[in-house]
Amino acid sequence: MPAKRKILIFKGDRPPERSTAHHIYKRLVAECPDEYYIENLADIAFVIRGSDVACVSMASSRDIATYDLLYIRGTGHPPIRHALALYAAHHKLTLLGEEAHYFQHATKLTQYVALALAGVPVPDTIFATRAWIVQAAARCGATYPAVVKAIDGSNGLDNMLIKCADKLDDLTFEYPVVQQYIPNDFDYRVIVAGGEVMLAYKRIRTDTANYKNNVAEGATREYVPRLSPEVRDMALRAAAITRRDLGGIDIIRDKHTGAHYVLEVNSNFGIRDMGDGISEKHIARLSEYLHKRASS
Repeated sequence: MPAKRKILIFKGDRPPERSTAHHIYKRLVAECPDEYYIENLADIAFVIRGSDVACVSMASSRDIATYDLLYIRGTGHPPIRHALALYAAHHKLTLLGEEAHYFQHATKLTQYVALALAGVPVPDTIFATRAWIVQAAARCGATYPAVVKAIDGSNGLDNMLIKCADKLDDLTFEYPVVQQYIPNDFDYRVIVAGGEVMLAYKRIRTDTANYKNNVAEGATREYVPRLSPEVRDMALRAAAITRRDLGGIDIIRDKHTGAHYVLEVNSNFGIRDMGDGISEKHIARLSEYLHKRASS
């Protein structure tokens, strides 16, 4: 007799009485020999520590890697579906809902999962939906102070430094991450084009009461003519892993340990004129790159 397989069906946000996925699940459990389980996409959490990535259901505490097949129904919660596709591929799980593999890395969640699974350092990160983030942070051992940010935030918005878990109750965005705070004096913005570094500069905050290095938050820029091999290689790997042929990679350095971490791989990054000569360098090199690509 064939061995039973563990099959997980993911459903959307409809209540069970209105959910086609739930109806299918009940019929399969009653009539078919394999082991069937059902989870809500909104209940999924990801925990990243170094290159170790875990994906679990907050509702059932089950590890998604323990199943033989993932059946993703519907099109809701795209960041979670896409991160699940990365996780399934890494663990060689069969995925039904193959289109979930095809996406742009538009959120920090898929970027962090893809980078960590490939061994590129990112800060320790806990992701869950707003409904679960308090429990996920407690269950998964979040430490404080921590940076909490929306996975689709930009320009330093929906991004805060918290000193205790109580602040998690006040979040207003749907998809937060609780992330290890990296003590630092600056970060790098490395612009990669076609597998090469086009331009690099430091973003240095001027307000000592602020923890963000975003230019939109008042940080200054300092041109970096030559990156260290570690930072250069990290930026190039991050761009390649996230399929960014033109992107701005943000890399932070821990001022105590010297370790570097990727914070984000931007596709829509700004290059405002600040009188420091960097925007002129960027436009000139971008023009060369675009001409080269148009001529190839």
